[in-house]
Amino acid sequence: MIHHFTRWVIENVTQSLDTLRQCGLKVIPCSINISPADFSSATFFNLLTDLIKNSYPQYITLEITETLLVEDREETLNKLLKLKDIGVSISLDDFGTGFSSMSYLTDFPIDEIKIDKTFADNLLQSKRSQDIYHALIQLSNSLGCRCVAEGVENNEQFEWLKNNSCDVSQGFLHYKPMPLSELKKLLETRH
Repeated sequence: MIHHFTRWVIENVTQSLDTLRQCGLKVIPCSINISPADFSSATFFNLLTDLIKNSYPQYITLEITETLLVEDREETLNKLLKLKDIGVSISLDDFGTGFSSMSYLTDFPIDEIKIDKTFADNLLQSKRSQDIYHALIQLSNSLGCRCVAEGVENNEQFEWLKNNSCDVSQGFLHYKPMPLSELKKLLETRH
C-alpha cells in the first residue's frame, strides 16, 4: 500500500504546485517523505522520478531517513544522484535519533539536515540539549547543508534557534497543516 499512498502524495503535491503557478501565486518549496520501501523498488523509483521530473523538481525536497542509507550504499547513492540530476533536494530526516553515522554526510549528496523534534522538546530545559543542538547546527552549516529544526512550537524555541544560526524552523508555531484552498488565501495575502 505504501507505493499507492506515496504516488498519491506526489501527484497531489505536483498538482498543487501547478495550481499555485496557474493562480499567479509564488510556487513554494515542498517536502515529501519517502519510505525505504518506496526507494528500494526500482519500478516505483522510476515512476517517482518521472512524476517529479515532469513537474517542479526544483521546488521539491525528498526526505529520507538514515535507515534508507544503511542498505545497498552504491545503489542508494546512484538513486540519490539521479534525483539531484533532475533538480530535487535531499533531506536527511529525523537526524540524531537513529544510527547517525557521520559517513552519511560525506558519502551521500545531502542538502538538508532535519534535527528531530525530540531535541526541540528539551531545548529550553537542558543546557546539554542546547549544546547538542548548537553542535548539529554548526555541523550542518560547515557542510553547506540547510539546518531544519523540527517541532518548533513556541517563540522561545524559535528565538533560540534563530540566535544560534539555524536556517529553518518547522512546527505548529508557524502553521498547522492546511488544505490547498487555505494555503492559496495565505499566499494571496502575502503576494
